Amino acid sequence: MVDISVPGLGDQDTRRINNSVRQIAEKLPNLATLASPDFTGSPTIGGAPIATQPWVEGKNYVVSVSGSGDVTAPIQTGGAVALTMTIAANAVTFSKFQQVGSKRFLGNVTGSTANIAELTGAQVTAELPTFVGDTGAGGAKGLVPATVAGDSAKVLYGDATWKTPQVQVFAKRYYTEYLTALATTAVIPVDDTVPLNTEGVQVMSQSISVDSTSQYVRIAVVLQVSHNTSSYYMAGCIFDGSTCLRTNFIRSSFGGSFPTTMALLWEGTGLSAGSHTITVRVGSQGGTMTLNGWGTGPARLYGGSSACSMAIDVFN
Repeated sequence: MVDISVPGLGDQDTRRINNSVRQIAEKLPNLATLASPDFTGSPTIGGAPIATQPWVEGKNYVVSVSGSGDVTAPIQTGGAVALTMTIAANAVTFSKFQQVGSKRFLGNVTGSTANIAELTGAQVTAELPTFVGDTGAGGAKGLVPATVAGDSAKVLYGDATWKTPQVQVFAKRYYTEYLTALATTAVIPVDDTVPLNTEGVQVMSQSISVDSTSQYVRIAVVLQVSHNTSSYYMAGCIFDGSTCLRTNFIRSSFGGSFPTTMALLWEGTGLSAGSHTITVRVGSQGGTMTLNGWGTGPARLYGGSSACSMAIDVFN
């Protein structure tokens, strides 16, 4: 339906024009030239601009629209009349749009209301949030920070910075064993004090070298132990010189003299640069504690293949 308003005309003349337009609208659907109309440009009648055509009441007009621009139709009745055409919702296909450049987006990044425009990838990216690293209260998702020259071997950390990954590289290994079947009455008290290097008995010792306090050191000890009395505590300790690094303990059971395994582990940084003597000491709260065997004899087990051991790894 075509709606026409004529500024300056009286009601009677306006009604007459509107009635004529309605007659045209009723006939237009039957006109072959409007089978596939394009409502995106300037209208013509018979190939000539509509503004040059006389308005004749009762005449059937075949209107073609092509090109681009607003559709207006001045009529020879004393004033300009705006010819408004309404397009149904969802009726325009993508093929009717203006063509868009390759790898472009449509939008508005001006910061205010504006017509849709082509946007480059860089313009769209500039509107996206950036990745915010965690500083203790959580971060925010977004674009990954750009790398710079020399970052090819780096990884993105949770604080939103590119860093060289901290990889532990094995540098040195030290290993020692204690193979003797030993029965000892040495005591390590069962109390809330750190064991001393004068308590118990030393069964293993190993000298190591540390290059810096940042080097990571791992000390792993395995002890084969038993006790001649049940329910007695047996302790093993790792010392760096006179400093106790780690203590572990177990309780004898099964009526005593039943061999079991005790494991100790210390790892970390902070050992001073230079030479260190790492020792292992053992003892119980009383009675007789046996290593690599059983009984107070002691009786060796498995032909000496059962052994206490200490392995020390130093990493860069």
